Amino acid sequence: MNKSVTLFTIILMLFFTPDITHGQGNTLIVTSKEDSGSGTFRQALLDAQNGDTIIFDTFVFLPNTPDTIFLTNPLPALIQGSLIIDASNAGVVIDGSMITLTEFHGLQISSNNNIIRGLHLTNFIGSCIALGGDVQNNIIGGDRKIGTGPSGLGNILTGNGTFGIGMWGENTSNNTIQGNVIGTDVNGTNVTGNFSGGIFLDGVKNNLIAANIVGGYRDHGVHIGGGTEGHNIVRGNFIGTNASVTNKITASDWSCGISIDHSGFNIIGPDNVIANHGKEGIVIRGESSLGNHITKNSIYKNKGLGIALWQNGNRQLPAPILLDFKKQTGNISGIACANCIVEIFSDNEDEGEFYEGQTIADNEGNFSFNKGAPFKSAHITATASDTESNTSAFALFTPDIPERNIILQEGNNNSKITLKTKTSDELEDNRIGTGWELEWIYNIGAKRTRLSLNDIEEERIDWSKSEFEIPEDLDHWASELAAIGVIPHFTLSFWDKANHPDGWKEDAGYSRFQNEEEIQRYLEFVEFIVSHFKDRINYFELWNEPDNGGFPLQHIRVSDYINLVEKVVPVIRQEHPDAKIMVGSTSNLMYSKYWVDGIISSDRIMPLIDVICWHPFYGQSPSDEDTKEYYYNYSSTIQALKDTASAHGFTGEYFADEVGWLQDGQPFTSEPTVSSLIQAAKYYARGIIMHLGLNVTVAGLQIPPHAQPDYSTIRNLCTIMSGNKPDTLEVDIRCEATNIKYFSFSLANNTKLFAV
Repeated sequence: MNKSVTLFTIILMLFFTPDITHGQGNTLIVTSKEDSGSGTFRQALLDAQNGDTIIFDTFVFLPNTPDTIFLTNPLPALIQGSLIIDASNAGVVIDGSMITLTEFHGLQISSNNNIIRGLHLTNFIGSCIALGGDVQNNIIGGDRKIGTGPSGLGNILTGNGTFGIGMWGENTSNNTIQGNVIGTDVNGTNVTGNFSGGIFLDGVKNNLIAANIVGGYRDHGVHIGGGTEGHNIVRGNFIGTNASVTNKITASDWSCGISIDHSGFNIIGPDNVIANHGKEGIVIRGESSLGNHITKNSIYKNKGLGIALWQNGNRQLPAPILLDFKKQTGNISGIACANCIVEIFSDNEDEGEFYEGQTIADNEGNFSFNKGAPFKSAHITATASDTESNTSAFALFTPDIPERNIILQEGNNNSKITLKTKTSDELEDNRIGTGWELEWIYNIGAKRTRLSLNDIEEERIDWSKSEFEIPEDLDHWASELAAIGVIPHFTLSFWDKANHPDGWKEDAGYSRFQNEEEIQRYLEFVEFIVSHFKDRINYFELWNEPDNGGFPLQHIRVSDYINLVEKVVPVIRQEHPDAKIMVGSTSNLMYSKYWVDGIISSDRIMPLIDVICWHPFYGQSPSDEDTKEYYYNYSSTIQALKDTASAHGFTGEYFADEVGWLQDGQPFTSEPTVSSLIQAAKYYARGIIMHLGLNVTVAGLQIPPHAQPDYSTIRNLCTIMSGNKPDTLEVDIRCEATNIKYFSFSLANNTKLFAV
């Protein structure tokens, strides 16, 4: 270690070095940009003792023009304890790109009471900074405004490693991660990271994550997992955006802001800004994720839910229901859990950009709030936090009207109460299904979904994936669905990849399965799939959208399809005698009725199969002139379909799959659209009840994760319609409205339900 620097240099450094009262040890000065040898950072780490301070010569590492130390081997771990590394007045970049190992961290902290300030660490395979081995009372970063270096006391962490900062260990606790810039330049303007996660906490507790700018991540900005007694605090951070909240700084369109996975009693807030994620702003997952309190944050512009609770995280605490409001005066009232703290937010979309204030619900859950001034944004929402500190998702936001006063029934002054919904494993078969992720299906209470080995439409096919290998995640998903009582149907679409490694080159108009060799290859595929999944799956769908002539590898002529069904059925029965075999699954019944009519009129296959399926709605509605006739005549169309199938020997089930009323800016916008989320929710409610009333299972409900009215409506119906069966109930309806539909049901508890 070279200690022969001038007295003037030492005085200058000490003058610009913040007051450090951490210990009484020696001050070691780094004077060389080399990786090893006298005066280097590596040598300082090797020489340092407990209580020492390492600083950097500001004539070598100029604050305004940082210089780089290129490492050829990992740095020694900090095992001394009570060590200060302070580059807050210098320009120091430590680069791991020349290290050839496959696993290493930048700074590995394996002791207590250390302080790391002002460094820029980049290009490490693992974490730029890693804390592990039950370490405590370490400080990583500080105030970015203190010091003459690029980031002051804060550290800059960039590159393509696993995490910006990683923390592990059951007793790793009381550490502070503050004022760091992760995955971006120092201003949070440009993305300079491609981390899996910005800050990763696994099994740790009682740590503070504060005032960091977190970007440059693919999966999550901050992750907290593996500790039921977490008690970590995340406050004042900019996650997915910069301090001026102008930039999107994530590295992926599939990231979420904060994820809490099987960790409890963490506090998220106040003053975090969480924005611009392709998935959720905050997601809390797992039955052991309890008591996680989310308070006074700004959450907005996330494509998924602003706050999502999966797998009974935070006890699936119901969000408040907003009833009466007057936006101009800042008044709102509603229903929440009894004695809950209700936080009010406003947003131009469906999350909570601006915190407006809070109130407390009474013993019956009723609450009211008066801001005394106009709300900041057009939509109002709220969260509830119960007495155990569980916080709910955001409430369904208010519509685009200045005020509302709900009267459910004239003369009825009783308190309004909410419907307690149930998850899939708590419900009997409601004959309602949807897709998306497993947690989504489970939380909404759906009992049906679809699985497939292959992508079922041509534009999404991965030709490199084998059709005779079962991916681990697909196998796991099938088992998980069985465990929560969800009934999947497996789509047996087959692209014959072994014989078409570069894809199908046939022109439009080509039809599949016109020769015996192709049929035999399909039968091998069917036997392979059914044999593998027969212990968990009963429903098998023979192809998806065979009427789709726009995709040659997908299209099958009616006559060839009938021939194929005759040959496939014995193969499935041989492997799985109790299987339910589904046919049809046409692209859009409005345009494909001719194709459906062709198969349901076949005496050859109607007695052989168990389920007839079709895709009924892609936005058709009374508000669209081109489709309203189809919408109004749909019930009679389905009754005619059922009559025809029965006449040709069919005695099984009917199944409507892929049902959607989507909004502008969402998928399928080439189809008829509706103008608001509320309208879509109404169409979903009508569509579900109409199908169930016609004794048709309704699945494939295409609701995006952020469409809260749709989600709430379908979740409520999944609970209400548990164990439903069509029934007959004589009623007299007196109403001036036209096009009235009504259906009656018997429910699982033998009560009657009548829907108009």
